[in-house]
Parts: sequence; C-alpha cells; structure tokens
Amino acid sequence: MGRLGTQDAAEELQLLAQHDPEISGELRIARAAVVERLRGEGGGALPPTAGPVPAATAAAAIRIHAPEPTTPAPPKSTRTRLEALLRKLVSLGGSDLHLKAGLAPYLRREGRLIPLKEPPPDREELLDCMRGACSPEQMERFMRLGDLDLALGLAGVARFRLNFMMARGQPSLVARVIPTEVPGMAALGLPQSLHDLALSPKGLLLVTGPTGSGKSTTLAAMLDLINSVRRGHIITIEDPIEFIHRDKLSSVTQREVGVDVASFADGVRFALRQDPDVLLVGELRDLLTVRAAFQAAGAGRLVLGTLHTNSAAKTIERLVNIFPPEEQPQARMSLSLTLSGVVSQTLAAKAGGGRVAIHEILVATGAVRKAIREKQTQAIYGLMESGAAAGMTTLEQGLARLVRSQAVTKEEALALANEPALLGMF
Repeated sequence: MGRLGTQDAAEELQLLAQHDPEISGELRIARAAVVERLRGEGGGALPPTAGPVPAATAAAAIRIHAPEPTTPAPPKSTRTRLEALLRKLVSLGGSDLHLKAGLAPYLRREGRLIPLKEPPPDREELLDCMRGACSPEQMERFMRLGDLDLALGLAGVARFRLNFMMARGQPSLVARVIPTEVPGMAALGLPQSLHDLALSPKGLLLVTGPTGSGKSTTLAAMLDLINSVRRGHIITIEDPIEFIHRDKLSSVTQREVGVDVASFADGVRFALRQDPDVLLVGELRDLLTVRAAFQAAGAGRLVLGTLHTNSAAKTIERLVNIFPPEEQPQARMSLSLTLSGVVSQTLAAKAGGGRVAIHEILVATGAVRKAIREKQTQAIYGLMESGAAAGMTTLEQGLARLVRSQAVTKEEALALANEPALLGMF
C-alpha cells in the first residue's frame, strides 16, 4: 500500500472507529504492536497513545480487522484448536493453560508449569479466539483495559475461566479449569468450623488467600451447602461467573460484572433492592464495594466475599485501611459488629504428590470483636491460637499437623508459614 493509500486508510478508519467499538479496539491493538516493533528496532519517535491514528497503525489495523481475501481468518478452526487444548489440559490433570503468540503452550499441574509438545499459536489465532469468545461490549472493555476475564463451558468436560491480556503488544491467554459440578465440602475435606460459618444467618464471611489457592472452589462449596439447607434468595456478583449454581432449596441469581451489572459495587447496592438473603461478592477490591458489603451485612444479610490476603489479621487491616483515615474508626466499629469469620487458605505440595489445602480460621467471638474495635489486630493471632474450642486455628498449627502426619515436608511448611519461627511450637 502506497503512502497516499495508507494515509487515506488512516483517515477512513479514524471515522469508522468513532462509530464501531470493535474497529476502535483493533486500532488500539495495532498501535500497541507498532510501538513494540519500533522499540525493538530502536528507531525514531514512537506513535502517540492518543490522537490521530498513524498511517502505519492504520495499515496494521486493516490487516487485523479485514485480512486479505487470500488469507482469511479461521475462527472455527481456531476455536476447535483451543477446545482441543482445553480438553488436553483436563485429561492431563492440569489446572491452567498458558498461550502466548509465537511460543509453545504450557500447562500447570500440581503447581508447576510444564511445556506441551504443541505448535505455538500465532497472533491471529489468539485474536480470533478473543473475537469468537467476546461480545462487542467485552471486546471494547478489553481494548480499554488491556485485560478481560470471561468464562467458557465445554459440555461434558469442564468450565474454564479465560483471561485475555496484551503483553508487549501481543495477545496472550490463560485458562483455568472450573469443574462442571460444584464440589461438596466433605469431598474437599473442609473442616467443620467452615460448615458452621457457612450456615451463619447473617454477617460478613471472608475467604482469602493468594491467587490459585482454591478460594473460588471453597466459596462455591460453602454456597452449595447454603443452597442445600436454607430457603432463601442467593445473589452472586462475579467476574466472571465460574461455578453454575442451580436452584435447590434456595433461589439462586448469578450476575456477571461487565455483562449483567457494571461493577461489584453496583451489584451489591442493587442487590439490596432484590430481596436477598445471601450475597456472594466475587472480590472486595475497592472502597465502594467494601462499603456496600458492610452495608448489606449490617442490614442482616449474609455476605460472602474474597480478598487476596494471606492471613486473618492482614485481612482485617486491609478492609479497614481501604477507607480514608477519617473513616477508619467507624470502619473498625462496623467490621467488629458485622464480621462472622475469616478463612485464609493456601495450598501445600503433599509429600507423595498432589496438593492439600490448609486453612487459617478466625471466628468472630466477643474477644475478636473487641480486638478489632480497639485496634488490637496483633492480638488476633493469639486468639486464634487458643481458640480451638470456637473452631479457630492458625496457619502454622495447620501446617504443623500436616508435618507430624508426614503429609507435608517440613521444608514445604517453612516456605508457606507466615510465622516460620512458630512452627516448632506446635
């Protein structure tokens, strides 16, 4: 394409982008690719991140949005290949699949990344996967944020949480396996105290832990228990919807951020007008969502949520510190009145292969509420340590039990402990 033709294309695409979110998004992808290429060549000024579309970017966008007739995009075969890789992920017992343009696929099994002997996907294959899986609204959101979560189901295989992202101007995909059936609490080996917390009539119940620690699975099992024994209305706000919960004794309404509602905070606020008994909030990630969750719990609902914290005490501090300093005393008071419990979960490698979940459990007894209210967070560990009668335990106590039973090596326990020096005491 000559310079004049390229410039004309730039102007035409600029006009189209004002009316077509997909084209606008493709321009952003192309712009990122041009920027990365110029960086790699070490040459010249980089294209601007806003303003008119450079001619080179327009040409790249044309190649993405409308491939030449001689090389049509193969969305059907691309999706078939993605599905084949997802089936292989499940058959090999993996938890995650990693796809990057130009690189061999990887799967994660028992916490370790393993390369697959499969041809690497190219840029167009991954973009076709994205177009085939996303609605126009989701595509626009991805182009704006550079990141998107969504769910995909394969009948008879599993559901998958897909994360599309851009990295160095190239698309990437990570897929995580979600079982088609919600696992029961007994099948997961969850302790009785979690069973008791799940059946709390009201309050704030938090399941926390690092990414990949099984929070979603534990939360789904607790919600399934509620659904099985309690008559009421359960509303979930998720990003994306992972486990599918069908009505049992309860009526279950599942809403997805970006599809059914704009944000977690909006979902919680709107839910209060939808006659809920139980709310599940996929992630308490910002002030508006936390404030809405406090309000719902204070109004007599049971609110379940997750945070990316690795201990009960850090969870308390994270929730309080998300508020502005002038609101933190009131936040402590609200939390002390509404908290039901905190379950911090991590996964340990078993000595004989596989992984096992360890839980730190905080139950909101009178002493715990007083410690929260009076800003004595450092006292919470001791209350858990001595609170076995109330169903409490520390992470270190759980690790020590596994070491004594030879289920986990001492080295693994030391690597996972928040307080390694305390392991020898148990």
